[in-house]
Amino acid sequence: MLARLSLALALLALPAVAARAQTAPLPPHWSHAHHDEDEEDYRLPAPLRGIAGHGFSGVSPLEGSNVVCKGNEAEQARILALAENDTEFWFYATAHQAVLFRRTLSVDTEKPCGQALSWTSDISRAFVADGLVQSFSVDAEGRLEVVAGRPIRDSDGLYSGAFNPIHNLLARTGLPSGKRTSSQRIAGIPARCGGMSGLVWHSSCIASTGPLRGMLLKTEGGDDERMMFYLAFDRIDPNARLDGRLFELEREWTEKE
Repeated sequence: MLARLSLALALLALPAVAARAQTAPLPPHWSHAHHDEDEEDYRLPAPLRGIAGHGFSGVSPLEGSNVVCKGNEAEQARILALAENDTEFWFYATAHQAVLFRRTLSVDTEKPCGQALSWTSDISRAFVADGLVQSFSVDAEGRLEVVAGRPIRDSDGLYSGAFNPIHNLLARTGLPSGKRTSSQRIAGIPARCGGMSGLVWHSSCIASTGPLRGMLLKTEGGDDERMMFYLAFDRIDPNARLDGRLFELEREWTEKE
């Protein structure tokens, strides 16, 4: 009886073990190639442990417009639902490097709803060395172009005009303090949130415990009329199994048609 019970418990545990072993999915809108993959001496890079997250940033591309697109109410409602934020992002990071894939939506209000949407994409990378985050944009050929090098504990203000998404996601800063702080959960992660209220307002939520402590999970700001800035994770795994191909600098990532 005990032997059968032990076997049953072991079988029940198998799906959870298998789930933990699964690799985080690659960003869905990109194809990728490596020129050396067909060579006999090419070896796939080993998986890494790190962070895999997904979220949205920016405000609606229809912000301030009374026109959505040319179509009936149902077609316009579908576009409005898709255009709640202008950018969707996928973030992958270890303690020493990160890659951020972003897909940004535009809406041409002069076109029929079925033709009104278009997307542009961009990729950025960052590396940590000697307490500095070196961030780079990635051009169409996969070449890195320097954006900035800043201390890992630095973060950009929302209205500084220099907010660098990949730097701020890889940075690790102190928790908000003061009377206007609160505890929340962002994408299931405990966070400490704080900011400023008034005609111009802002709020940021920083992971407060565990391996993500000090990481920006959500930030937003605006004035008394509209949202002006937004970035937040809706999914994040702090102990993901990452596909090593994400960090191959020679691999070319191309947006799918």
